[in-house]
Amino acid sequence: MRLLNLLTPALAFLFTLTASAEEPQFDPGELSSYMEGEIRSGRVPGAAIAVVRGSEVIYAAGFGATQAGGEEQLTPRHAFRSASTLKMMVGLALVRLHEQGRLDLHAPISNYLSGLDPAISHITTHQLLNHISGILDTSVEHTTPHDMTLAEYARSLDNSFVYVSPGASFSYSNPGYALAGAVLEAVTEMPFEEAMADLLFEPLQMNRSTFSLSRAQDIGLAIGHRDQDGNLEVVPPAENGLSARPSGTLFSTVLDYANFLVAFLDGGQFQEAEIWGEGAASMMNTPQIPPAQLVTSYSYSYGLMIGQFHGQPALFHTGGMPGYASNVLILPELDLGVVLFSNGEALDRMHVLYLIASQFAELETAEQRPGPEGLEPLAREAAADLLGVYLQRDDLPTIRIFEQGEDIFLLNRGVRYRLHHEGGEFYIGISDTGRWFRFRIATTPDGRYRFVQWWIRSFARPLSAEH
Repeated sequence: MRLLNLLTPALAFLFTLTASAEEPQFDPGELSSYMEGEIRSGRVPGAAIAVVRGSEVIYAAGFGATQAGGEEQLTPRHAFRSASTLKMMVGLALVRLHEQGRLDLHAPISNYLSGLDPAISHITTHQLLNHISGILDTSVEHTTPHDMTLAEYARSLDNSFVYVSPGASFSYSNPGYALAGAVLEAVTEMPFEEAMADLLFEPLQMNRSTFSLSRAQDIGLAIGHRDQDGNLEVVPPAENGLSARPSGTLFSTVLDYANFLVAFLDGGQFQEAEIWGEGAASMMNTPQIPPAQLVTSYSYSYGLMIGQFHGQPALFHTGGMPGYASNVLILPELDLGVVLFSNGEALDRMHVLYLIASQFAELETAEQRPGPEGLEPLAREAAADLLGVYLQRDDLPTIRIFEQGEDIFLLNRGVRYRLHHEGGEFYIGISDTGRWFRFRIATTPDGRYRFVQWWIRSFARPLSAEH
């Protein structure tokens, strides 16, 4: 592949790659106009994008500046925080070890890590990577000393971190990925960053991906920004703690991530070398969470969400850290992959992805689906066991189910939903404005907890608690 610097417009630094005659040509005109408008509006300082079709990077561009008001123009070679889009790579690294016979994803993690609390020891790596471990979510970065190792972090967790029985419910957990990182270190006998380099970064030639702030600054760092009352404010760059790394602290470029997408679209092949085999490729592409456990329109598989993007089968993940936002989108039927990094938080990333994908297929419009019809409001006598306050981590709002008059309501993030029983463990909550969500309300198999599952979080209460 031969890289050509074809165009340097005022707000964008653009790379394109030659494509074979039979491949559809990507026209960046509408995308460029939209991005330039967003940057002129002051919503974000900049962004970088790479588009992969099959085994080729067909487009890569940087828009805006590395810092608001600065003169250094962003390019696809600048490093950003990739945030939680790293999780697909952590998942794949451990799936590779499973494929090689060095790790059993379904074995208790105590097979690989010693000194764990009994409440943690029987959790499996499969459960950690698929967010069904029962471990609550919290910011590892803000709750641990910077020099605390992953093994030390794993041994620091106890029953207070298990808010619902392992295996019972899907609920996003950054500490779960820190535990998975500790397993990676134990199995490879390498520090986490070296293990990731050995298993993925080096064979994929992701040479500008690092967990080191100083190395990222040497590469060329896009500085993160947050919106403060309409003004972009710099988020000062900082080193992250050792135990926070697996949950999403990688510095990387869209061109490095494009190499990952090339391999993913080709079943683990990269530049005529097999990086991972058919078994690992199949595992990554296969939903791992039973549909009966899901209330969202997508499933999850070892760090990848699996669902639809405007009617197209898709694998994807989003990411966010203070000052940064990221998206990775894979559309297998179109043989298409997109990575988007921004050094601001306000960019409408879904619209950017739509502008790109719509050039390769006719996409459905995204609208709120009409709510299920014919459902009766939940009767008070059927809701007696559901009433109460359901908790997760301290900084998340609680969910409360309560009765008012003849109706049963669920209060979530300040919005009240009248509950209707859809069937089995599933309930439909309809707000006063007509917006609706599906909730799963269930009891764990061991009878210890009742939980409310909403979107990517579950909230629970011990059944012994009064309500």
